[in-house]
Amino acid sequence: MRDEVSRDFKMSYADLFEVCDKIHSCITRDAEKMGVYGVSQLTIDAFKTKINEFLKFPTDAIMTSDMMIATQNRNELAKNLRIMARTFGVRAKIAFADDKNKYEKFILSDISRASDGDLLVFCEIVALEAENYLDVLSPIGLTQEMIGEFVDKTNEFRLAIIAQNDAVILRNDSAVLRMKKANELYRL
Repeated sequence: MRDEVSRDFKMSYADLFEVCDKIHSCITRDAEKMGVYGVSQLTIDAFKTKINEFLKFPTDAIMTSDMMIATQNRNELAKNLRIMARTFGVRAKIAFADDKNKYEKFILSDISRASDGDLLVFCEIVALEAENYLDVLSPIGLTQEMIGEFVDKTNEFRLAIIAQNDAVILRNDSAVLRMKKANELYRL
């Protein structure tokens, strides 16, 4: 279960950084006078380190952008796989015109709406069936090279699904961690 974290402050992250930076400037300038309040050079340096750590931590916008790039990559691979799978299906329909049971292995009804998981499984099946029936499909223009490319694209798609899921998790975890860092900085 995810940690429930909320902000200890009401200002934006940018405002928090600006306030902390101003405080750091003031305590650095008045370091001698701050000693009576228990503020040493080590305290000032530690505060600056925390400010810098927070500043360098990726923003939600950056993490969301990475997530969107991963999603776009997954979607593009899915689109290409759908096109490739349809060409296999057309060839199978021609080759097995008299045997509907055989060519239906190559057809996914409403492939354009198939979920990522359904598309992935379907493409794996199509690749296997294409290998099994290569001798019948090769006169219709299907080659071992085409099957190999299809398998490669299917594997890329599997990895893209994983990468996109990881990007979502990383973005969510990063948002929580950033909030924790901000709260720590605010308390300092």
